[in-house]
Amino acid sequence: MTLQQMRYFIAVAQNLSFSKAAQQHYVSQTAVSQQIKLLEEELETELFQRTRHSVALTSAGQVFYEYAVRITDLAEDAARRTRAAAAECSTPLEIGMMSGMENLPILEKLLLFKEQHPAIPLHFHLVDFPTLKKRLQQKKLDFALQLELVPLEDTPPCCVLK
Repeated sequence: MTLQQMRYFIAVAQNLSFSKAAQQHYVSQTAVSQQIKLLEEELETELFQRTRHSVALTSAGQVFYEYAVRITDLAEDAARRTRAAAAECSTPLEIGMMSGMENLPILEKLLLFKEQHPAIPLHFHLVDFPTLKKRLQQKKLDFALQLELVPLEDTPPCCVLK
């Protein structure tokens, strides 16, 4: 049995019509009928009671309907989540930091981000400033964090974190 057969089956069950199910899936009524027949053969039971003017689910068809809806929903959810995970980030985000920054609050925030978004791999590189600058120029890092000590004008000699 295939997901497509289940989708056709669900459409027939919801519309109680092979022709409406075929229209819904942009295929011929014959294609839907053949796939339902293959499904019934595989399950070794009739899923629909057919008369010349109506279609109704058998008791076995009702049981199968409940499972088919759950299975197709799960398959669609699996596909959606897989695409989302692939779209988030498959290559690691390379973050360069100057040695000495490992105790600053920014690192805690980055580690929290990593916890909250496990699908986005983060690689940290603690290096000295010349190495940080070189790796950034070589495009081996996606971004870099550095401390710059700047003297304040019109104040006694001291340094501030910029």
